[in-house]
Formats: sequence, structure tokens, C-alpha cells
Amino acid sequence: MRTDKYFNALRIKFGYAVTCHKSQGGEWKRAFVNCKTAMGYFNASYFRWLYTALTRAKEALYTLDEPHFKIGSNLKPPKIENITPRQDLIVLKPEILETELAFDFSDEQENLKAIFYAVFDLMKDEEVSISKIEHKPYHEIYYFEKGNESIKIKINYKKEFKISSIQSITESNLALSLSEKVKLIENKIVIIDDLENSLEIDQKDFVFPDDKPFLQKFFEEIKFKANQQKIEIVAIEHKPYHEIYKFQKGNFVAFYKFWYNGQGRFGNIEIIANRTTGLIPDINSFLNLNH
Repeated sequence: MRTDKYFNALRIKFGYAVTCHKSQGGEWKRAFVNCKTAMGYFNASYFRWLYTALTRAKEALYTLDEPHFKIGSNLKPPKIENITPRQDLIVLKPEILETELAFDFSDEQENLKAIFYAVFDLMKDEEVSISKIEHKPYHEIYYFEKGNESIKIKINYKKEFKISSIQSITESNLALSLSEKVKLIENKIVIIDDLENSLEIDQKDFVFPDDKPFLQKFFEEIKFKANQQKIEIVAIEHKPYHEIYKFQKGNFVAFYKFWYNGQGRFGNIEIIANRTTGLIPDINSFLNLNH
């Protein structure tokens, strides 16, 4: 044992550093404080520890790894792997836009245009043409022509343009065949993947409660990050202890709930999956506002 270099080694401690606990009661002209911790920053114990450490300096204080808190520093983005992919979406490739459009759709009818492209794609091998479209409240009437036969099919949709049912107005074997074909988009939302062609956004501002100025500050933080990725915040709902944000890029939208506590500190985040059609990876990537 006398010859074992480890057994007989001196037990020494660094003379230039002590723990915060052991430093209590002492003061130094100059103090260097390493603020890094493994116990988490958002708790009373850490702030008590940090206060004790910072007040050991009499003349000069130097800090290492000091925390930089922002209004969204404690955000907890939901894990993507815990989100079940929607089965009611039809996403058309952007190449479909190269098809010559024989009908006029206004800027407010982008969803109806997507339905048209879906129907057109289904009919491309049927040797039929779409001769007319009538836009009605919550439904479209499509006129198909094949030879001397004319067929009318009604496409019903809900508020968010989810196709609810397909009805053949014309009674014939061909009408039945075509309506069965169109039923492939029944109970679906049609979206055209045009993210690569997304134009520069024109982000609007919102009105926030006067007694909760932190909501405006949070919006400014989120807006800056979102707009960098050409994602627009198109709507905000103010709810008790949470905000509902609607994000949009191209034809894709995402709805997020941001929860905050009585001190105005944001924490948990929820995705409203049944109203979201995409953008989740992009949004989650910037929700850590520390970066």
C-alpha cells in the first residue's frame, strides 16, 4: 500500500474556486460566477442560489454562462412524433398548376381551385371534359361532357372546404361511374403544395388587451421568427390563459395554442391537429425563442 501512488496521493482542492454554498458569509473584491446549472433556471431555488453567488463581489463581478431570459424562454414545443398524421388530406404536387386553367377563380376561391385540380386529375383518363362550373353556397356543380352526353355532379363542402359528399344530379350509367370516381375526394381537404412559390408576406398587426402587455411582446417575438421563414400569422384568438395562433404559408395552415400562467410566462404549447394541414416542423423549429 505504501507504494500505491493513488492510495497515497494528496487530496487537494482548487484554491481559486469554491461552491456558492461554501462562499456564504464571505466577500471578495472581484468574483467570477459560473451561472450554469443542472437544476433548471425557472425555479425559486436557482434564483436564491444565483442571488447568493452574485452578492459575493464587493467591487467587480464577472459572470460565465449567465442565463438570458426572454418572454418565450420556457416554451415547450410539442413533440412531432406524438402527433398523428391526418388521413383526410389530399396534397397535390405543384406540377398540377401547369395545367391550363379554363375557369376563373378569384383570390378568395383558392380552395375551390384546389378542388377543381383534384377533380381534373381524377378525370384525366376518362375521356371527359369539364365544360362548366357553378359556384354555389357550400357546394359546386360540375358539368361534364362526353360525346353527346352531358352530366351534372354536385360537390358539397363544409366551412373549411372539407368535401362532405358527392351527388350525381344526372341519372345515367356514365354519371354513376363518374360520381364514384369523384367520391375519391369525399371527406377530404384538397391542398396544392405550392410552398416553393410562396410570395413575400404582408404581416398584419393585431390588437392586444391593455392589461396584458406581455401578449404584444410575445407576438413580436413569434412574428419575427415566423416571418423569417415566410410564415404569416393570419389570426389570433385571445382566450383565458392561452392564445390561439393561426399560421399560414402558401395553402398550408397550422393552429397552435400557447399557454401562459398568472405571471405572464409562456410554457406549454398545443397543436390543434384537426384544424392543421401542415407547417408543424417549420414552426416547431423556431419556437425555442432562446435561439
